[in-house]
Amino acid sequence: MISIDSKIYSGVACELMEKLDNQDGIFNGKIEFDTEQFSSFLLCTLLFERVNYQDFEVEYSRIEKIMPVWWDFKTYAENGEESNDFSWTEFKKFI
Repeated sequence: MISIDSKIYSGVACELMEKLDNQDGIFNGKIEFDTEQFSSFLLCTLLFERVNYQDFEVEYSRIEKIMPVWWDFKTYAENGEESNDFSWTEFKKFI
């Protein structure tokens, strides 16, 4: 079994947030994250809320809440697909 540590959660979260940057309200897709030991994919459908802010005449938005509708985290090593201990509860601490 492949153990998912904070470095991996953080890396996947960064990739996800980049994908969500130009999206509004819904995301259905795949996030890829590779390490030297394995390749991984987060396949997911997410609903999310943006809140608009204004600061010194500059408007911007920030994602306030992400709600997973469906997700699956796959890991592939040298011998094919490997099980892992990915947890959405742990992952959401990084997003």
